[in-house]
Amino acid sequence: KVRILSSGGITFNGDTAAANALDDYEEGTWTPTVNFSGGATSLVYNYNVGIYTKVGRLVTCDFALGLSNKGTSNGTFTIDGLPFTVNDWTAETALDGGSISIGYWNDAGSLSDFGMVCKGATTSMVGFKKSTGDGSLATSMTQSNVGDSFEIRGSFSFTV
Repeated sequence: KVRILSSGGITFNGDTAAANALDDYEEGTWTPTVNFSGGATSLVYNYNVGIYTKVGRLVTCDFALGLSNKGTSNGTFTIDGLPFTVNDWTAETALDGGSISIGYWNDAGSLSDFGMVCKGATTSMVGFKKSTGDGSLATSMTQSNVGDSFEIRGSFSFTV
């Protein structure tokens, strides 16, 4: 059963609680941008495109990004410009938004593997490189891990 609530939204299977109503659906595009600790001096893109679908509080994104010059900025590697602000899971920092499934990457220095995590209360994802195998934790990616021809394609979900 589907019920349309007079206050807005739809519920399923006889549920009438407004808190459980699906009250938002949206599709659109977004433009992923690369930053190194907030800087992007002289950075040049070959392409940077993204699409998203938002159902309730869940946002699912796909994107493709390619550089022709990583520029001269230094610091932590981020992809910015997410279409919505990521939920701030301050009580559950391990859930800090969501993480990415990377389908392809190229020109990422000597990295054999890396990942990205959506950062709560921002519109950014932060890159993390694989631990060295010595039991140490993963560390942030930096400009030294990204080549001038860096490319990445992936999908990720997060809550707002």
